[in-house]
Amino acid sequence: MTLNDSFTRGVDRNRHVYDSFIAFEKIKDALCLFCESSIDNKTQKGNRIMKKLVKKKSLGIMALLTSFIMGGCANANRGRRISKFDVEDRLEIVNLINTFSQYLDNNEIENYASCYTEEGFFAIVNKDGKQTVKIKKNELVPFFAPRFQIFKDEDKQRRHFYTNISIREQTQNKAVVRMNALLTSTNSGKLVLITTMTYDCVVIKTANGDWKFKEVYSNLDSNLDAKVSK
Repeated sequence: MTLNDSFTRGVDRNRHVYDSFIAFEKIKDALCLFCESSIDNKTQKGNRIMKKLVKKKSLGIMALLTSFIMGGCANANRGRRISKFDVEDRLEIVNLINTFSQYLDNNEIENYASCYTEEGFFAIVNKDGKQTVKIKKNELVPFFAPRFQIFKDEDKQRRHFYTNISIREQTQNKAVVRMNALLTSTNSGKLVLITTMTYDCVVIKTANGDWKFKEVYSNLDSNLDAKVSK
C-alpha cells in the first residue's frame, strides 16, 4: 500500500465519520420536531424530515436513537404541560405577598389595606383552631394603626418572614396560596421570636388586572405576645 492509498483511505474514513455525525444530528432534530408536532400540532416540518431520512435508509441509526430521544422529548413536553399557569400572573402574586408584608412591618397600614379586595378580610386563628378576629378591609387601618403605634412607643419592631410559598391553585382570575411565616420583634434592640404560623390565602385578579387578597387566614402555632381583639 502506497502512502497515497493510506492517505485516501484516511480521508474516506473521516468523511464517513463526519457523514454519520451529520446524520445523527439530523435524526435527533427530526425526532424532536416530530414529537413537538405530534403533541402540539404546531408544525409538520419534523414529519417531512423523517420521510426524507427513511428514503435515505437511515433506519439503523434511527432505531438506536428513538428510545433515547423520544423519551427526552416526551419528558420535555410533560414538563411543559404541567406549567399550565400564566407566569406573569404568578410573579405578580408572589410580589403581592412580599409587598403586603413590607407595608405591614413598615407601618404603612393604608397601603397594606390596599392589597385587599373591597370584600377582602384578614383573620387570625389560634393554635386550637378557633378564630379570634376577622377584620374586613375597611377595618384594617383602625385595627392595626393603634397597635403599631404602641409597638413604636415601646421601641418594638415587628417583622414577618414568609417562606415555602405554595400556589395550590391558579386560574386566570383566582389563586389559592399557602405559606409559612415567622414573626419576630426587636424589643429595645433585643431580638425576640414571637411565633411561627401558616397562612391560607385566596387571591383574586380584579377587573383592572391587579391581584389582591380576598381571604387571609393567619394560623398561629402559639399565642401572640399581645392580646388580639377588635
